[in-house]
Amino acid sequence: MNTSEVNFYYYGAQTPHKELIHQLDQFHPIISCDVETPSLKDRRLLGIGMAFSGSDAFYLPIASQYMDIVKRVLVNPNIVKVFHNGGFDLAVIEKWLGVTVVNVTDTIVEARLLGLTPALADLALDLLGEAKPPITDLIGKGAKAITMDMVPEEDVAKRCCEDVQVTWRVHEKIWDDVPKQALDLELKLFPLVSKIRERGMYIDQTQLIRTMDSVWNNVDWYYSICKSQGFNPGSSKQFGEFLESRGHVVQTDAVTGNYKLSEEDIKEFYLHDIYARTVLAYRRWSHQLSWLKNVNVKYLAEDGRIHPTLKQGGAVTGRFASTDPNSQNIEPILRDILSVGKGKKAVARDFSQIELRTMAYLSQDPTMVAIYRDTSRSLHDEVAMQFNMDKRDAKTVNFGVAYGGNEYTLWRNNQIPMEQGKQFLANHRSMFPVLWEWINHEQTEIMRKGYVETMMGRRRYLPGLNSSDSRERKKAVREGFNMIAQGSAAEFLKEGMIKYSKEEMINLIHDEYYFEADEGHVVPSLQDVAPFNTPMSYSIGDNFGKFSKKNVRGLVEVK
Repeated sequence: MNTSEVNFYYYGAQTPHKELIHQLDQFHPIISCDVETPSLKDRRLLGIGMAFSGSDAFYLPIASQYMDIVKRVLVNPNIVKVFHNGGFDLAVIEKWLGVTVVNVTDTIVEARLLGLTPALADLALDLLGEAKPPITDLIGKGAKAITMDMVPEEDVAKRCCEDVQVTWRVHEKIWDDVPKQALDLELKLFPLVSKIRERGMYIDQTQLIRTMDSVWNNVDWYYSICKSQGFNPGSSKQFGEFLESRGHVVQTDAVTGNYKLSEEDIKEFYLHDIYARTVLAYRRWSHQLSWLKNVNVKYLAEDGRIHPTLKQGGAVTGRFASTDPNSQNIEPILRDILSVGKGKKAVARDFSQIELRTMAYLSQDPTMVAIYRDTSRSLHDEVAMQFNMDKRDAKTVNFGVAYGGNEYTLWRNNQIPMEQGKQFLANHRSMFPVLWEWINHEQTEIMRKGYVETMMGRRRYLPGLNSSDSRERKKAVREGFNMIAQGSAAEFLKEGMIKYSKEEMINLIHDEYYFEADEGHVVPSLQDVAPFNTPMSYSIGDNFGKFSKKNVRGLVEVK
């Protein structure tokens, strides 16, 4: 269907078609919705678009005399409201229209659960065969870009109508295939994610300065080491030339001719070179310094807090990602700056090895299951003791197995010599034969089907399986296998967020929930987020970098 065949109704300056707008107030099982704001940061409501079929779409500016009809539709529990990026829209609607939307679904979430590219333009092209003009056609690009409130309202209306009409048809196209349990979980998180953003994380300014000084010192240290050898670690050209002078063959991009020296490239080809490791350290500390600067200059709000935007499907495994700033991979050394308000305590609850426990449950390896059923036993300790290994190596191997690794990845990521890694894995197979039978079966299935699914049905396609490069094919298998445990564990973590909805949660980092709790209040543990035991640790302190660790079994839980 071409947009020329679609009826767009704009209830702004135009003479309204009263008989049509009142159709919105009649019962429709599904209505797609979209809000227009000046920008993603400026969240003032300009207007709202709606479509109740594949051929009719409406746009109403916020001052429209018919906005009460829109509100009635939004709160009607018998009508499914379909959004695209609904978390954003719902927060805007609640703030500016004063209503809480019920019975919601979201085509971004639906698409991600099916392993589809979630951008609306991509869905329109892939599923409907229609090319959707980019938003830059309206607002421009770069420094000359304008905001939507500067665009003529008629053009905003047309764009919004196009979006809701495409959203309606995309939902209709994919709905039957969407895994409903996973979708229900994601939709329940919308208001919780919004609350986490609103709360934000308090930044200790004194500690921020101290941490920045410390990180600066490390950046300078590694920079000076590289400069003493005649190259700038921030220049890929100089670093590549330096590696070549040391006898390395450095790959270049076929199109640009630039050296290929990403972190992954360095780890794969040059990690045995001390200066390659020095450059990686320099990059790591530089990244941390950049994060600290951005927190201080770009993201610190008037309330003394940062308010990151959590993205539920930001990672392909279903784990959270975040922006403005990234709050998911905050290095431990940086966490001292994350503090709490007066009369509060920083509290963290951390699941113990939930991904490995997921593997034990799925594989039903009797040895692994027995270890995890006995809370006095540790998987890492038992593997280390069984084969006279260092516990750190045992931990590396256990998690390496969970991520689909082999002796090569153990060497590349953890510097375990290849022969030693090969022996470690052989020992692991002898201790957990049923686990390894399950691993082999799942990897075979991945290659056969071309995709993988979590326990709740979230799907990930693996185009790398069709590559002519054997390394890319092996990488795709590893990524697919990793998805099974990590993606399923991400679902359990999201279940936990829902159960913690009455607690003052302010972040989630990896498998660890962060809370800003009243002094004296003990955040309870969670026992039923997964079909197996999920013990949790408890940490408390004045900020999120200086915790005192407590064993959850030793706590008296507050009722």
